[in-house]
Amino acid sequence: MKVACSNCHTESPHKGAQAADLNKHNERVACQTCHIPAIARDPKQPTVTERDWTKPLYNEGIGLYVPTNKMASNLKPIYRWWNRFMKTAPEPVGSIGDSTAKIFPWKKTDYVIIADAESGKAVYIKAGVYSITGDVAAAAQKGAEDAKQSYSGKWKPMGETLYFSLNHQVAPKAGPCNAIPVITHPES
Repeated sequence: MKVACSNCHTESPHKGAQAADLNKHNERVACQTCHIPAIARDPKQPTVTERDWTKPLYNEGIGLYVPTNKMASNLKPIYRWWNRFMKTAPEPVGSIGDSTAKIFPWKKTDYVIIADAESGKAVYIKAGVYSITGDVAAAAQKGAEDAKQSYSGKWKPMGETLYFSLNHQVAPKAGPCNAIPVITHPES
């Protein structure tokens, strides 16, 4: 069964004096938009906001190389219209004019990945080579070989942004709406 707010709640989940207004919003505002006002709220459990695969760091605790990460806590989500379709790299599709779209909260993460210096296309890396040696060039070479990917043998950094849907970390009940987010209306 698909996990959804509607598995437990009706289309009119709100009660009290503001119920009619809040329930009306369900047509175009996803439940998560108000009920997940922040992510990684516990500073002891931050989330990755940036990951750089071109700068491996040796992690003594696990004895392996890992990408350089920037972590943060108590982040406000990004709000986007979403009609349940995604662009590549993952980015929600929808607009205010799309009657099938609702406003949803998203976690945006920026990555620096490995790309072929000549073609500019992303190169698969061999995770084992990367983790054991921290050698980006060797990981790219072996990854491209294993994937039968065209590769010039030279790499360059390339930026990429991914959006992750937010469906966890529902905030404790704090009133009729846990947050009144400032919603932008991107037409993308």
